[in-house]
Amino acid sequence: MIKLDIVKWSNFFFTAECAEQAQSPQSKSPRSLRNFSAFSAVKLFVLAVILSSCAGGSKLSNQNLSYIYNPELEELHPQFKVVNVKDSLSRLFFKIDASELLYTKKQGDDMFSANFTVSYQVIPAFEAREVLDSGSFVFEDRVEKPGTKDIISYVDFDSPYNGTYLVKAAVTDLNRNQMAKAFIDVDNSTANSRNNFYLKKNGAEYPLFNQFLDENDYSLYHKNKSVKKFMVRYYRISYPLAPPPFAIVNPKPFEFNADSLFTVQAGESIKLRNEGIYHFQIDSSNYEGFTLFKFGENYPNVTNAKAMLEPLRYITTKQEYTDIENNKNLKAGVESFWLDAAETNDRGRELIQKYYSRVEESNKLFTSYMQGWKTDRGLIYIIFGPPNVLYKNSEIETWVYGEENNVMSLNFSFSKLSNPFCENDYVMNRSTIYKSTWFRAVDTWRKGRVYTDN
Repeated sequence: MIKLDIVKWSNFFFTAECAEQAQSPQSKSPRSLRNFSAFSAVKLFVLAVILSSCAGGSKLSNQNLSYIYNPELEELHPQFKVVNVKDSLSRLFFKIDASELLYTKKQGDDMFSANFTVSYQVIPAFEAREVLDSGSFVFEDRVEKPGTKDIISYVDFDSPYNGTYLVKAAVTDLNRNQMAKAFIDVDNSTANSRNNFYLKKNGAEYPLFNQFLDENDYSLYHKNKSVKKFMVRYYRISYPLAPPPFAIVNPKPFEFNADSLFTVQAGESIKLRNEGIYHFQIDSSNYEGFTLFKFGENYPNVTNAKAMLEPLRYITTKQEYTDIENNKNLKAGVESFWLDAAETNDRGRELIQKYYSRVEESNKLFTSYMQGWKTDRGLIYIIFGPPNVLYKNSEIETWVYGEENNVMSLNFSFSKLSNPFCENDYVMNRSTIYKSTWFRAVDTWRKGRVYTDN
């Protein structure tokens, strides 16, 4: 029998919390970088600061960006967070898993060193060639012995005031010559803009890098230090999973009427216990604000039988799903489904690993006002895998499976929706032409084979 504990996706890292040094007169520049000393006595040194001003070049909307949805292609998996500090100054926080960096030791040196750069470009939109600001910062992390920890710091940059823009951020491991990129939508248009808020776990010196709540206590701040109170709209969650790509449906618009309203004080400890959506505002003149999601134990990771059962609905019949759901031993029911499909334990482990890693990546990449795996992009990502080609602009994403411009390739497009909770809400442009392809892909999974293993 396949053991469910083969799916243990959570990573446990020793976090190097960084404490900011006293600010020097020079550090008032929005382009300056503070030195940090790490919690574990690991020093994070700035070797150099290289700033440039760029214009021209290829539009991002014309480039294949499929790598942002395929983490298996990357050696590095940094996380980024942008917080507006002032009207025209923003802060790019970064978090790097030190175990993904290459540490080397020079002859005669007792210390190991990792050398990496953090760079950024501020761009009006995916369709723009203009670069509003850019910078590249070189770091060295010196340790007696490489280990597992998080390296966390930030760089400041000039940001457009009263508008939205895009930050292209990158980390490059100079010892290994490996780079990882990310694209961050930033809003600085109103007082309620989500990037004006700063949430941290109590005791931490850095912001939360995602919007997923756990059982910790938190404190919330606003870039305007005079803001002392936040209004909170709470929404219970009960949303159906995405229908198949051939099903023609009219998506129901989100109702902004909250299940409850309450207030919290800026900087004071808050604990949000109930599952659902928490939307923070400093005024109610518009729907915008800062949103947090509480979607169950260990979200976005898949760590229990219930979390493994629900995404199975994409490849089960209604009766099969009901039978598993009603099984007194839910874990045994889920195991039985995969073992019946795979016929061998080894193949079962491969199926489970691939299927639920896609569920987790969907949660990390596509969460909007519902769990990422329930969204249209999550549906396609789980069943078909990461696309071979991805084109992205401010309004639409186009996914291609196969060779670009090949009539035999499979294409999906997703249109961006206006959503007060995040910039990450897309709906699929459905068509009956997907029907045979969909059933073929589902049947592949049901016969114990991974579909589209890129």
